Amino acid sequence: MLRIDKLNFSYGAIKALTDVSLMAATGSVTCILGPNGAGKTTLLQTVAGLLKPSAGSIQFDGENIISLSPSALVKKGIALVPENRLIFPEMTVRENLIVGAYLRLNKMQKSDFKFEIDKIYARFPILDKRSDQLGGTLSGGEQQMLAIGRALMSGPQFLLMDEPSLGLAPKIIDEIFEIIKELKQDGLSVLLVEQNAVKSLKIADYFFLLDQGQVSYQGGADDLENDAHIRKAYLGEKS
Repeated sequence: MLRIDKLNFSYGAIKALTDVSLMAATGSVTCILGPNGAGKTTLLQTVAGLLKPSAGSIQFDGENIISLSPSALVKKGIALVPENRLIFPEMTVRENLIVGAYLRLNKMQKSDFKFEIDKIYARFPILDKRSDQLGGTLSGGEQQMLAIGRALMSGPQFLLMDEPSLGLAPKIIDEIFEIIKELKQDGLSVLLVEQNAVKSLKIADYFFLLDQGQVSYQGGADDLENDAHIRKAYLGEKS
């Protein structure tokens, strides 16, 4: 379980997060919705250890992890799929995947490593076909699959995903959300930042709405659909 309590973070004089509290249960998909500039990416980056909040706590399986480095958090089982993918464009698909496992390589036998790579290729067959291709030459959807595969190579228990559907064609978006659904079925916990509330409703167990750095709403899928304001603002329902 991931529990965030009264988290605060500022960029200079600008408060990005104010007393943010939320919980993401083990084995679930927890979705954070919100407009641009709401603090969603900042929140994920604090959980991943890339930013250090000024106050609050982040607990993972009962341990306060707020002071841990990003690499220490990866070792704990937390992996980030960042916004805009951020794959290494001058490295091949296979090399990008190897980077994802860098903290595990010295503990893995060659056969174990091959098994992990083959699992990624089985989940994303297109990456197998593109194994020797430079990451920067892949399509947007292929890069997103590579970013997810790279994170999975770290052997995570909890996957942080920041806008995985951003900038992708509708067909590819469907594929990405199906992948998230499969990851949950495989027992992986997911904390998902998204603006596509319609698609998120089909896979997420619980929702938090972040607005101007604060949690303004929380509830399950049924609660979301039954709230007139949410339906209008996030589900495209007309007045």
